[in-house]
Amino acid sequence: MNDERRGPGTSGDALRRALLAASPEPPLDAVDWDALHGRVMAQAPKILARSAARRAWWDVAAAWAARGIPVTAASAAAAAVLLALAGAPTAAWLAEYETIALLPTTMETELAADAAMLIGNEIGDDELAWALLVYEGEEP
Repeated sequence: MNDERRGPGTSGDALRRALLAASPEPPLDAVDWDALHGRVMAQAPKILARSAARRAWWDVAAAWAARGIPVTAASAAAAAVLLALAGAPTAAWLAEYETIALLPTTMETELAADAAMLIGNEIGDDELAWALLVYEGEEP
């Protein structure tokens, strides 16, 4: 574990001392290392064969299908119900949508016209900055 992750005030030495105090020293000389090696090697082929058997992509897809198909069907049904309840767009809704869609263009045109008025006059930098800061849409 990195010291940065633990944060300030914690150290590996304190943890090591606490673990050694809580558990006894392992009996390294009393272990039959050859027998342990034999048991590990006897179990290894079974474990390695199990993890080496790769499944094909269609097996994975089939396993997900048990949950995926019902979730997809429920989502499609919910979307169909919402679309049916919303109905076809009305003329008022379309007009409102067109107004909202044109709003950025209208704002850009208005701002450009106002800026042209300020920049077109030959005024100093201080007057231009003051005009931009206090401008409220009215002519001075």
